[in-house]
Amino acid sequence: MDSSPEAASSSNSVSQPSNTTPSLLDALPTEIIIRVFESIEDLDSVLSLACCSKFFATVFNRHGASIALDILPHDPLVNGTTRSFSFYNQAVDLFVAQQQAALGEDSATVQDPQTASLKAGGLPAILAIVRNARIINRTTDALVHHFMPTFEKGFIPHEIREYNAHASNMLRGVLYDIWFYLETGEEIFLPYRHPLNYTKEATEAWRICICLSHNRWRQFGYPNPILILPKWARTMRDFLPDLELQRNLVDRCRSYFVSSSTRKWVRVRRR
Repeated sequence: MDSSPEAASSSNSVSQPSNTTPSLLDALPTEIIIRVFESIEDLDSVLSLACCSKFFATVFNRHGASIALDILPHDPLVNGTTRSFSFYNQAVDLFVAQQQAALGEDSATVQDPQTASLKAGGLPAILAIVRNARIINRTTDALVHHFMPTFEKGFIPHEIREYNAHASNMLRGVLYDIWFYLETGEEIFLPYRHPLNYTKEATEAWRICICLSHNRWRQFGYPNPILILPKWARTMRDFLPDLELQRNLVDRCRSYFVSSSTRKWVRVRRR
């Protein structure tokens, strides 16, 4: 049985290793083992440690929720390339939206849905957030590589540096927001006859949606975002050249401030 961190996060608990050889660490009190877990800075390392022995796996499966809740907000998995960017709240909001969509609930009827859902969901909730984050991070890495500006395409050194500095953070934030809209049943609202009035963030979001609607992006596990586009925009997939979106992304990266979330800028409405 696979006991890797990736496999552990794909289930609702950590599988106990088949190796039954006792370890000196297994003789430590449970409280000490919990402190060791809590001193680790990322969940991948925590899951790796939990897979080291049956005793560690048992301790983590019993206390993993509280351990993971302490670690997750600081985990690089849900944080950007600089300290200014954190995707933790977006990651939790996405999980809450998924839970409410599955139960048919409205977010407005839940008081403090983040805290309520995480505490009620326990370790499976944390691992679900981790799975979402991995999907978004893999998709982001692929998009960053796909739209990498080069001298051959007419970009200058300054633009390439800004893209390398900001593209990953910007795209991760947009991908969280797009997935959130999918779960909440909303679509990006764009006035068809007045394209010059689009906000930069809205234009960026709907162009990325069109790009991600191609089947080649399904291999990373990211859902098809075509439903959050107005019906008239869903037919534009074959008419939007990659270079146009690439130029748009580079221009956004050149701004002095790149927001990790587009939700406060992009207008949405119920589908």
